[in-house]
Amino acid sequence: MAYPTKYQRQYDYVAYQNANPSRPLPATSVHADLNAVAQSLQETIDFLKTALRDDGQIQNNAVGFDQLSLSVQAITGDPDAVEQIIADASASASAAATSAAAASSSAASASSSASNATTSANAAASSATSAGTSATNASNSASAASTSASAAATSASNAAATLAAAITGPGSSTDKTAVRFSGTGGKTGQASALAIADTTGALSRVGNGGIPLQGTNTNDNAAAGYVGEYLENNVTVAVNVVTNTVTAIASITLTPGDWDVHAGFTVFPNGNNTLTEIHCCLSNANNALTGFPFGAPNAMHVAFQDNQAAIVPTGMARWSVAVNTTVYAVINLKYTTGSTMSATACLWARRRR
Repeated sequence: MAYPTKYQRQYDYVAYQNANPSRPLPATSVHADLNAVAQSLQETIDFLKTALRDDGQIQNNAVGFDQLSLSVQAITGDPDAVEQIIADASASASAAATSAAAASSSAASASSSASNATTSANAAASSATSAGTSATNASNSASAASTSASAAATSASNAAATLAAAITGPGSSTDKTAVRFSGTGGKTGQASALAIADTTGALSRVGNGGIPLQGTNTNDNAAAGYVGEYLENNVTVAVNVVTNTVTAIASITLTPGDWDVHAGFTVFPNGNNTLTEIHCCLSNANNALTGFPFGAPNAMHVAFQDNQAAIVPTGMARWSVAVNTTVYAVINLKYTTGSTMSATACLWARRRR
């Protein structure tokens, strides 16, 4: 049997993913690579089966007589080795009979030969032990290889399962477009009309045109920090306003963002007041008309009927802030008679963006 085919990757997935970060891996190439892995693993397993049993031991008849060393063959009774030993013994006997004078020398030589034979036998036994150790090591290596092959097969199976669950997209797409599912299978993606900017995340529509945004369909509130967030401070307990004294009636704290802010006041008389002027606005300072002319001011220079309340709104003003900022609803009343007048106010803010 030939050696198993070594697996070599056929496609550069890293280069593809770097060039196409938002697209799935090409299914055809992934399929081909997985087939190559499966083929290599199958050939490896088939190759291991020629030497190992399913219990991890060496296959029966896998090690033949020819695979044994010469010393081990002699120990096991190789006929050729035995004939050679007989021939050597016969020659020794003939030489002993021919020369008695050399008997002593032959005896010494025989003793030396016997010693050498013992040494050879010991070496043969040691070689046999080494061979057994090598066979054990080979069996352990084969078992480890089988475990590795099993783990590789599991990995290949998991990769195949991942590929089966992967989402497939169209053959081409428009840069920066968002992907949406087609159908209800959960595996087929297609390009949408929504484009997402690389760095800012800004949304736009492919082919120009606006993006319709659906508003809420119930009486809930936008979460803090989101467009549409609403703040309100409704002061219903009247605050005394001394004549010609700027007085803050209500306040709210705006978090960083772009806000539309406005307020409304209700002015209450106290006795026979003669009210001639009302000035109100949105201010960034407590008890000060610092909002003019940007705080949506409202000024009235008219005479009001005695003991009649007056409702006065400010305009709407934009407040674009980078840090938490307090906005005040302030009012200034000018009147000449009666006791100290008072006012209530409601201050609103809506996050524009």
